[in-house]
Amino acid sequence: GLTHSPDSSEYFFTVTTTGWATAKVMYTKYSDNSWTPASAAAFTDEYELAPMFTPDGNRLLVASGKGGEANITVSNKTDNGWSALTKLAAPINSSTHEWESTITNDSTMYFSSNRNNNQGIYYSELENGNYITAKKLPSCINQFNTPHDVPFVAADGSYLVFGRGSEAARNLYISYKREYGWTNAQNL
Repeated sequence: GLTHSPDSSEYFFTVTTTGWATAKVMYTKYSDNSWTPASAAAFTDEYELAPMFTPDGNRLLVASGKGGEANITVSNKTDNGWSALTKLAAPINSSTHEWESTITNDSTMYFSSNRNNNQGIYYSELENGNYITAKKLPSCINQFNTPHDVPFVAADGSYLVFGRGSEAARNLYISYKREYGWTNAQNL
């Protein structure tokens, strides 16, 4: 994954080894008219990937595979750089694998999950400072028994881009949010 800050002055990206044995989030910043050499992000440790900036640029969502789990974590921008990763609580993370997340201006989070052995893209809305029960997006996005991942939602929530298909043949799709719900996904 690759993500950049809203002003495009900072980039985080994933580097993996062959066979995905390891994954690290790398970081580079534009400073004094040049890019700093890419280096491992201060928070990267055992197995992190799929970084995604929040629309305000103050938080970074990261999938973390520490301890054999796959969870969505967050790093907060500080005066000294970026904080250590903090695992998000339920209902974002569950007892199964969650990975690749994205968030809107109103803090609705979209993410890949295999909760209840039902892989797909889920979302959870923020109400009174807490995320409410995660819901699976409809079948026009999530097709039965088809892997889905790499969600990217527009900051205003108006569209969603995601991957669908087998590991060997994954395609990108887009769906638009309308008053009546999500449109049928279109292959990009």
